[in-house]
Amino acid sequence: MQLKLTLVALVLSSLTTLAQHPWESTLRSAASDAATTLRLSRTDSVCVNMANAAPNAAPDSVQQAVINLFARLLADKAKGAEIATNCTGKTANIDVWVSMASADRLAFEGSGKHVSHPQEWGAVVYIPTVERLPGVNSIDAAFNLDAFSLPALPAQVTVTRMSGAQFSGTLVSAEGIDLVIDIPRGKAEKNKKPKRLNLHKSEVFSVQFTEGEWVLYAPDLLLGDDITADEMRIFIAAQRDARENFEVWPTVLGGVVVCGAVAFLASGGLFLTILTPLAYAAAQFIPVIRIRENTISNPSHRYNEVYAEGYGRVARSRKVLGGLKGGALGMVIGTAAYFIFAQ
Repeated sequence: MQLKLTLVALVLSSLTTLAQHPWESTLRSAASDAATTLRLSRTDSVCVNMANAAPNAAPDSVQQAVINLFARLLADKAKGAEIATNCTGKTANIDVWVSMASADRLAFEGSGKHVSHPQEWGAVVYIPTVERLPGVNSIDAAFNLDAFSLPALPAQVTVTRMSGAQFSGTLVSAEGIDLVIDIPRGKAEKNKKPKRLNLHKSEVFSVQFTEGEWVLYAPDLLLGDDITADEMRIFIAAQRDARENFEVWPTVLGGVVVCGAVAFLASGGLFLTILTPLAYAAAQFIPVIRIRENTISNPSHRYNEVYAEGYGRVARSRKVLGGLKGGALGMVIGTAAYFIFAQ
């Protein structure tokens, strides 16, 4: 009981500085997403309604403060936005509510519809209840820009992580800040139960179902991440191409030759033998990363700056690591050759 009272006190105390709180940036993005998806114009009148709250709803004062701010931000995109209990006759109706998602986060949820077209808007955003939480600097879950409705779970899915890695499995649950996914075992362990993975939503770009894709990524200006979901899709594809297709063996071979020769000529000297592999690996930051056309999985990504940036990051790290591996191998071979043949 004391914990709940303390939590509510923290939330209420933060409302006095709501305009400076990260909530404003978060809700500004949510309002912008809603306005874009609903195609709001300056002539539209928007009605924001507090929907029926769930049993774990935040205090009414907290809900009202968040909804007031959301309505004010929506008003920037349209002629006006009001808070009412009866939204009849308004151009766009949006229902929102705020729940206590966990001990340290609020969940802002919203859904809306424009009367002139059937497309719906939906969003779930997790907001820290206090401004500074250990390990929490921003928003934990992304906006659902496409208002995608999850099918009945469990369901077969293909998950694309922010790193570009992909895997298939069974999505068991999508509640809270984690995705719970069962991954089938390999042939050698096919009789064992599937491996259960709890994956934070911030680590996932999208979840592909048999019909439809749930995109969890959204720009986060608080972290300096301002590229769109489409651009991030290209960025991730570039990372995957670089990881799978960028050839690092010339760098490894060069490290073996250069560092092996130096180690042999150093006559067993410790300083040059150790320094050369490190210097060779550091030198891999200098050359320009060249993207060969045969390593690009999608030809439409040619000459795309976002693709080049994503490809370059992974290719550079692989090149540096390859230089270190080749240099270390060359150091061992050169030193061994000296003591075998030159002694």
